[in-house]
Amino acid sequence: VTGAAVSLDLTMPGMAMPPNRPAISEVGNGVYTARAFFTMAGEWQVRAVVKHPAGDDEFTFLLRTK
Repeated sequence: VTGAAVSLDLTMPGMAMPPNRPAISEVGNGVYTARAFFTMAGEWQVRAVVKHPAGDDEFTFLLRTK
C-alpha cells in the first residue's frame, strides 16, 4: 500500500514496559522500514496498524529476541 500511515507498537506480554513505538519511513513502492530497539531478550508482541484510503488494517504477531 503506497502512502499509508503505518505505526508499530512493541510490548512484552506480561511485563510493564515503557512505550516502544519506532518511527517508520516509506521507502517506495509500498515498502516501509523501521529500526526497532528491543530493551531485553524474550517474547515481544508487535502490533502494526496501517491506515490507508481503502480502510485500516491491523496485524499482531509475536517474536522472540535473544
